[in-house]
Amino acid sequence: MADLPGITEAVLRDHVGAASFERALDYVREGRVFDARRQGSTLRARCEGSDETSYQVRATLDRGLVSQSGCTCPVGGDGRCKHVGALLLTWRLRPGDFIEVDDADTALRRRTRAELIAVIKQMLRQAPDLETLLITPLPTSHGRTPPGPTSARLYRRQADAVFRRCGEEWGAVVPIAEELRALLAIGQGFAEADDPAAATAVFEGVAEAVYDRYEDYVRQDVDGRLRAVARSAVAGLWRALNLRPDDPTREAILRVLLEIYVADTDYGDTGPADDAASLLVLQTRPEEKRALASRLRAMAPGATTWRAQRHPDLLLDLEADALSDEAYLDACRELGRHRDRVERLLERGRPQEAIDAAEEAEGMAFVAAVQSLVGHCHEAAAEELVRRRVEGSADPVLLAFLRDRHQARGERSAALDLTVRLFELVPTLPRYREARELARAVGTWDALRPRLMTAAQARRLPGLLAELHLDEGAIDEALAVVSTEKTLDPGGRPLRLGMKLPVARQAESTRPLAAAEIYLQHAEDLVGTGTREAYREACSWLQKARELQTRAGRPDAWSAFREAFGQRHGRLRALREELAAAGV
Repeated sequence: MADLPGITEAVLRDHVGAASFERALDYVREGRVFDARRQGSTLRARCEGSDETSYQVRATLDRGLVSQSGCTCPVGGDGRCKHVGALLLTWRLRPGDFIEVDDADTALRRRTRAELIAVIKQMLRQAPDLETLLITPLPTSHGRTPPGPTSARLYRRQADAVFRRCGEEWGAVVPIAEELRALLAIGQGFAEADDPAAATAVFEGVAEAVYDRYEDYVRQDVDGRLRAVARSAVAGLWRALNLRPDDPTREAILRVLLEIYVADTDYGDTGPADDAASLLVLQTRPEEKRALASRLRAMAPGATTWRAQRHPDLLLDLEADALSDEAYLDACRELGRHRDRVERLLERGRPQEAIDAAEEAEGMAFVAAVQSLVGHCHEAAAEELVRRRVEGSADPVLLAFLRDRHQARGERSAALDLTVRLFELVPTLPRYREARELARAVGTWDALRPRLMTAAQARRLPGLLAELHLDEGAIDEALAVVSTEKTLDPGGRPLRLGMKLPVARQAESTRPLAAAEIYLQHAEDLVGTGTREAYREACSWLQKARELQTRAGRPDAWSAFREAFGQRHGRLRALREELAAAGV
């Protein structure tokens, strides 16, 4: 195999973050990474977690950078956890721990038939759950499906078994999603083998299992792993739908997509419903739309109005081309689909009715209807509607619409007035910058700046004020704003939106002593949390403070602090060890 470049500590820290990097160091020292393998440019291993559960970790390197990574721990979906950090650190510090292995295809081709049977038997001894694969039809590289039942029921049973095997404890969603993706890969293989019926059976079985059990996992599916599985099933069905345009399997695929849409919308629209609806509307023929619409109408047999239908929006989309203009417009009016109504009127050359319809809309529906008017070259009418609406409200979306119209015409003073109104409604750094740029162009920035600062102060947003001062290069003002701010929340975690440390970093070059004071206080706060990880992080801030005080010609200030710090915390053995290891 070709040599695989190493990875620098800086790249590793940047990939997993400082806190995960420090924990990864502990894991490597404690020997928690085992079964380490290298396959080309990909590293794989298992890593013991804090509760002795082991997780599968992987990382792919590309010219000294991490191109892909992942972990089966509850927080490892993005591949930036401490377990991935431990894998990469092991490669950096002890590359000899990794054995080189071939990819699966190469390794299997080397084996004789008898050896392959022996390998399979050994796999079944180590993982008995794999025995179901012996009765599962699988796609082959020869483009044909082995004989056997490729019904959705078979794959549904396997998907159900995944849920039951992994349980409902917190974190179970990670291995569940991993195993379900392996089942979806079977469906993808069938699709590549040009077998839409078998592919549909897999995707249907997995999707049904996910929706039947999703309610039990919705709270822990915070990063959307199970939702992603369902969306992958929909994408697989779309691929199967397009394999053979005239295949009778199409009817079954459309039925499954409709069932997914109904299940997802009934549950609360977790994501795949939009994908399924798009396919049902955009990828179907007129006769298929009619059949799907009949199914939907059968779900509410006594309905006499559109609102009484169980899924009226999808039903209207399916019947849109078959309805007369007036019937379609009446349905849009009943369902509050103002943009669709405006679009149909404009397409039929009825602009005044479209303008009247847009005026009836509220909120974001009004904005969407106005955008339709603009898209059909009725900008003046759209702007007049918005201007009248803004007179009685302070909607930031509408104000931004008018501002953009003025800017497009080069009317800077009018655009500035609206930008200031937007900032005073919801002050943000980007809006401050927009106002500054426009005000400088018209020569009013010096007079406007105090007004904007006053608006920010009135909202009691010290973080924003600090950002504004930093953006202006006013370090002293920014330091004054954050002087009383904490750097940790009550649970001892760094404040996500805190500005004290960012201000200190900006102050290092011109106000090194002030920056050092912030770092020293942050270190004290970290020590107060009482964990070794916090002690280790505190040492890095102490090192930074010492460097700044020494550079500013005040090594005596560091010496005085260090002596008092030792007296305050000398009883903490773990802290003493970390201080010694860091040389502070």
